[in-house]
Amino acid sequence: MTSGKMSRRVFTRALGVVPVVIAHAPQAEAQSRILTEMLATVVDVIVPGDETPAASDLGIHVRLIDQARRIPNYPALLSEGLGWLEQRARTDHGLPFLQLSMDRKEALFALAFDAAPQSLPHVFARRVRDDALTAYYRDARAWGGLGFDQPIQPAGYPDHQDPPA
Repeated sequence: MTSGKMSRRVFTRALGVVPVVIAHAPQAEAQSRILTEMLATVVDVIVPGDETPAASDLGIHVRLIDQARRIPNYPALLSEGLGWLEQRARTDHGLPFLQLSMDRKEALFALAFDAAPQSLPHVFARRVRDDALTAYYRDARAWGGLGFDQPIQPAGYPDHQDPPA
């Protein structure tokens, strides 16, 4: 049974890591900003703005990042999936993902869906799409273009016999 105390050797090693973490903090922060911007773009590929707001306008990318804090392996899926998009953008078009036109971004995201069913790109695309759509349609601000003014539960659709608005 452990006493909960840290050995001097472990403590000394941990202190040695602090300067490395501090030195790399600006680089990590910049990378985090890029990944956040890429995720915002990806959710806008999934739900672009029209008569309803784009997904990023509702902060759906931020909700996915918050969700990643609670789900094991989700941060790695986001990071590696976004890395795959970045690599494909540079390989296929010679540009970073964020610099591509929306048509090219959409085409790359479609490639992820066309990948093998259990591959990283396919799992990434399906999971992000499912989670983004769920978060988007849970937000009442997205309902305006759908003709809804309240959630369907618990009242349901009392005017179900009428055509949609």
